[in-house]
Amino acid sequence: MADGPKDYRDPKVTTTDRGGSRTWLWWLLVAIALALLIWWLWPSEVADPVVVEEPAEGEVIEEEAVE
Repeated sequence: MADGPKDYRDPKVTTTDRGGSRTWLWWLLVAIALALLIWWLWPSEVADPVVVEEPAEGEVIEEEAVE
């Protein structure tokens, strides 16, 4: 095992769990991908603008009555 007091390795320091910066990097990449997917799927008013045609001068527009 250990040859002296300076060779001792604390078992609490050496863990086998997955953590650290790599896990945070994956979560960040997933969050960015989800944000891009939502942005792509979200209906945009800029993509489909509503065109309002103004009548020419002297033109009469008849609107249908809604009952």
